[in-house]
Amino acid sequence: MTPLDEYPRPSVAVDPVIFCVYRDRLSVVLDSTSGTLPRLPGTFVHEGETLEQAIRRGLTSKLGISLDRIEQLHVFDQPGRDPRG
Repeated sequence: MTPLDEYPRPSVAVDPVIFCVYRDRLSVVLDSTSGTLPRLPGTFVHEGETLEQAIRRGLTSKLGISLDRIEQLHVFDQPGRDPRG
């Protein structure tokens, strides 16, 4: 049993890539709050929640970030892309 087993199937996650200009350089926002290597600030999508709602919830709860605009650029959705299920 893995920690992923507690989520309903299929489990859907969002991993937003947030671009910003910081000190005159294009940068990407990373989450390093859990003591692990920096990573994208992803979260699982809850039942009845849109992808945008999940992104906003995850960014607010993990990093305290609120965005005015979210734009979807691409979706990776091949069913076998993650060996964990």
